[in-house]
Amino acid sequence: MTRVQPMRRPTGLMILATLVVATLAAGGARAELSCLASVDRTAVARGGQVTLTVVASGEGASAPAHEAPRIDGVRVVAGGTSQSFQLINGEASLEVSTTYYLEVERDTDFAIPAITFRAGGETCATEPVAITVLGAPAPGTSGNRGAPPAGSSPRRPTDDRGVVTEPAGPSAGAPGDPTFITVTVDRQDVWVGEQVVMVFRYFRYRSSWGRPSYTAPRTEGFWRVDLPPERNYRRSLRGHVYDVTEIRYALFPTRAGELRVGPAVLEVAGDPFDRFFGRRGGSRRLQTDPITITVRELPSPQPRDFSGVVASQLEFTATVDRDTVPRGEPLGLALVVEADAFLKGFEGISLPASEGLQVHDAAEDLREHLENNPRYRATFRQEKAVVPLADGTLELPQPRLVYFDTGQDRYVTARAEVPPVVVLPSDLPVIGDDPSGFRRTEIARLGNDLAFVHAADGDLRRARPPLTAQPLWWAALVAPWLLLGFYRLHLGRVAAARRDPLGQRRRQAWPRAERALRRLGERPDPADLARVITGYVADVRGRASAGLTAADVRALADERGARTVGERLERVLAACDGARFGGLSPDDLAGLAGESRELLQALERSRPTADGTGGPAGGGAAAGAGLLIVSGLMLALASPLAAQTPGRPQGPAPGVDPARLLAEGNQAYTEGALDTALVRYRQALAAGADDATVHYNLGNAYARHGQLGRAIASYLRARRLTPRDADIQTNLQWVRSHTRDLELAGGGLPPVVAQLDAAAHRLSLDEWAAATVALAWLTAGLMAWWWRRGWLGAWWRRLLLATGAALLLVAVVLATRWYEERVRDTAVVVVEEAEVRSGPATTFPVVFRIHDGLTLVIRGERDGWARIGLGGDWVGWVPTGALERVRQARTD
Repeated sequence: MTRVQPMRRPTGLMILATLVVATLAAGGARAELSCLASVDRTAVARGGQVTLTVVASGEGASAPAHEAPRIDGVRVVAGGTSQSFQLINGEASLEVSTTYYLEVERDTDFAIPAITFRAGGETCATEPVAITVLGAPAPGTSGNRGAPPAGSSPRRPTDDRGVVTEPAGPSAGAPGDPTFITVTVDRQDVWVGEQVVMVFRYFRYRSSWGRPSYTAPRTEGFWRVDLPPERNYRRSLRGHVYDVTEIRYALFPTRAGELRVGPAVLEVAGDPFDRFFGRRGGSRRLQTDPITITVRELPSPQPRDFSGVVASQLEFTATVDRDTVPRGEPLGLALVVEADAFLKGFEGISLPASEGLQVHDAAEDLREHLENNPRYRATFRQEKAVVPLADGTLELPQPRLVYFDTGQDRYVTARAEVPPVVVLPSDLPVIGDDPSGFRRTEIARLGNDLAFVHAADGDLRRARPPLTAQPLWWAALVAPWLLLGFYRLHLGRVAAARRDPLGQRRRQAWPRAERALRRLGERPDPADLARVITGYVADVRGRASAGLTAADVRALADERGARTVGERLERVLAACDGARFGGLSPDDLAGLAGESRELLQALERSRPTADGTGGPAGGGAAAGAGLLIVSGLMLALASPLAAQTPGRPQGPAPGVDPARLLAEGNQAYTEGALDTALVRYRQALAAGADDATVHYNLGNAYARHGQLGRAIASYLRARRLTPRDADIQTNLQWVRSHTRDLELAGGGLPPVVAQLDAAAHRLSLDEWAAATVALAWLTAGLMAWWWRRGWLGAWWRRLLLATGAALLLVAVVLATRWYEERVRDTAVVVVEEAEVRSGPATTFPVVFRIHDGLTLVIRGERDGWARIGLGGDWVGWVPTGALERVRQARTD
């Protein structure tokens, strides 16, 4: 959307500065006034139109004045005036440019008389311009060709010289209103490729409070080129002096038929004080009516060497860089075409074949002349290297260019004269060799085409829901956070145990005694065995082991209700005490060690659970329990995956191999049997294959078959599965370039947004889901490491922050991609033309038409009709049979 900056009214300081400049200019050197008149064509058919532009410039602040030309049998229509004021090194200069449209109503030639300008006592006259009238319009042409657009008043006010004083063309508002806009075209009956100048004008004699918002007319079926700069000037209409903002465009129709230039829209902000004072106000929307332009095919038959250039003015020149050249050395030949034609698709000029020389293309250059020009003009320069192979005078072949002259409505051949060149003798090789050094293999791109179909790379991907729709993925995403919670609980209990050393000693009593008994081995020492038993009791009691007796052991057993165990431990202690003085064999001591192990284990089992000595041994029970819970949750969520998702193919039917069907389809595609290829690819999809290769090959078959919409839908499915495949992207762009609704498809994104969008589409939805799970486990692991150590260094903190930020970013991208592929209902038009109506029935009027290959979003569905949106006011209802959803592959 283009913003139109309204012309500001001059303040007092600006007026004072202008008067000072004018005084300085008037008191300085004598004004130098210059003027020029130019036309867009010098030959025109009766009933046609000539555009006359007169420009006058001089030093000083006074505007040059002139009178419009008066010619018998020619109607003069004023097109507009623009002024340019400059102040350089204290010297002021002013340039005034005025456009007139001359509508020829006579049969004989005429001349545009000299136009005299006057400023500051100086005068300047332009040169007369001769115009050739070709007679009656050619058959099939219209007599009002190039007239002002339909929709304007047939009778427009004129001054005493017959010059129209009001703008022509569709308008929103009218002269006399504070604000109004117009859109005009300089002709409405044109040939394919002929230039049409469209002018938007914004008139106002009262400044607006805000910056108006301008939406340019839609020009489907035209190449459109802006003609800068935006012009601002003043114009008097019906007693009001309007500030005028003018924007010009050059349109070049690309096809024959009735083409429409859409309406121009201007949003003008209202006065904010209107509501305060109780007046009716608010923003105002100005919208012009559309303009219909009749475009005709170029006459047939076309010349065999027709260049494709359509112009009303064309100059063709040829120059050489020198008039003498030694034999075998390259000679530079420059061919220059300057015309008011669209030369971006011009393929250049070929010289006729000639003996005794070699011709090689050297360089090409296209320059567009847009600034300060009433019409679009371009210069195409082609440089060739000509190598003479024989001595003497070289008569270079005369280049020629066949183009269609819209002024004469016929094909014209333009020739450029090339002067002869003297070829001097040299010591270079003779004819037959290649002395120029230009021998090379030239590779020229003749056109673009679809990338070839792909073969199956391994097993084809089976139809299955995305990872985000599978319970196992959700279990893998939730598991690290559950484990992290259990680990946090475990660390809390370990910290609590450290704050209670007596309780920790009680919990470690039996493990410590068991390890001590294991260290005693098969030949225990009686004193060590006794210390193990008393040490166990000391740990349980929270006392020192020194001074404990057999009575203390028996008392602990009595408290735990194991009196028999206590009595037996008392006897063991007595035996150990007696063994220090002899009387026990090594086998008896081993038996006492085994008995002690059994008795202490029995005493541990008899420990009450609520006496404060209970608790998980080693502090790992909480983490172990958490791991068991998470494992059970993952198994429970993954159990539904044992069966295939309902509504999806369970697998290929007996004897049906999707890989074989794909290979047969590729063979048929290669042989040109497109119908067979389509059938095989669809059968592969129906057999359960949801592979990017199948969708891509199916899109190629549809594109070759002319079904562009279905091809685009297949490419979009393939791109979702394999977003980094260059062939998919290339073919998708190729097919979209052949659709009709290029402008409705939307423009490009801003550079930064486009780069972010491209990065988000570098991975598929499943790849983003896998990346999210991996980052979740990594982030949870780093947090567990942080909790375990209790502190982190600077490097670890940065790594944890970066991982967390990456997890958040990837999760946002995953959610966006999931919404794009699983929620937003994207569809493609699959019929040649579909009528979009204002309601879901054929009784509602048609608001616009869409064509094969347009990608859109379905916003709702009702009774076999889909509500679509293309942005802004482009909303309506279309039959669902005219669309194919991207999420649903067509297999019938």
